[in-house]
Amino acid sequence: MTHQSKEQASDVLRIDGPAASPPPSHEDEAERYSVTIRTEFRDASESSPTAAERAYQEVRQRILDGRLPAGRRLKELDLARELGISRTPVRDALSRLNVEGLLDFRPNLGATVAVWSEVQIEQMFRIRAMLEPFAAEIAAGEIGEAEIAELRGLCRIMEEAARRESAADLMKLASANARFHRIIIDATRSEHLAKLIAMAMDAPLTLRIFSRYTLEEIQRSMRHHLEVVDALAHHDPAWAASAMRTHILSGLGPARKASQTEGKGSPH
Repeated sequence: MTHQSKEQASDVLRIDGPAASPPPSHEDEAERYSVTIRTEFRDASESSPTAAERAYQEVRQRILDGRLPAGRRLKELDLARELGISRTPVRDALSRLNVEGLLDFRPNLGATVAVWSEVQIEQMFRIRAMLEPFAAEIAAGEIGEAEIAELRGLCRIMEEAARRESAADLMKLASANARFHRIIIDATRSEHLAKLIAMAMDAPLTLRIFSRYTLEEIQRSMRHHLEVVDALAHHDPAWAASAMRTHILSGLGPARKASQTEGKGSPH
C-alpha cells in the first residue's frame, strides 16, 4: 500500500497491532485486520472521547455484533449504570443512533433496536449493487499492486474464517470482508463516492448476515472475492464492475433470511 493509501485507510479503519517486520502468517494477518464494523467510518483522530461518544460507540457496537438484538428495548438508566456514566450522555447517544436508523423510538417503549424489513434490506442491497460496481470500475484504473496484494491476503483470511467454528471466526470473516470492500472503495480516490457507499453499508445486519450463510453460499462468496481481485489486478473496469455486482446481489438471499430472523426478536 502506498503512503497515501495508508493514510486514507487510517481515517476509516483502526488496525490493531504494529506491523511485523517478517512476512506475516495468516494468523498475523487475521489479527492485523481484527477490526469491528463500528470503526469503519470513525474519525481516528479522536483520542479522548466524551462520555456521550463512549456511550454511542459501545451501544452501537452491541447492536452491530448482536448483543442487542432487533426489537430489544433499551433503558437509559440500565445503560448508564452499565457504562458508569450519567443518563444525559446515554440519552444523547441514543438520539444519535436513532438518527442513524439503528434505533426506533416507540410510544410507551422508548428506544428499541431497529428491526429491518425485507423491503429495507432489499433496497439497501440494490443501492450497493449500483454504487459498489461503479466503485470497482473506477478502482480498476487506479488501484496499486500493494492494494491488490492486501486484497489477496484478505481473501486467504476469509477462506480460513469461513469455517465459522466460533464467534471469533464470524467476527474475523466480517471484519476482513469489511476491509476488503473498503480497500476497493478507497482505491477510487473519491471521498464523495466513499460517503455514499458508507450510508448503504453501515447497517446493523452487516455482521449477522454471515451467520445465515450456508456452506455453499460462503464458498460462492469466496469465489466472487477472488474474481473481483483478478479483475482489478488486470485493470479491467468492465470485468471488475460485473464481478462486484454479481457478488453484492448474491448476498441478498442470506440478507433476507437474516431480516426474517431479526424480525422475530422480542422486546425485553
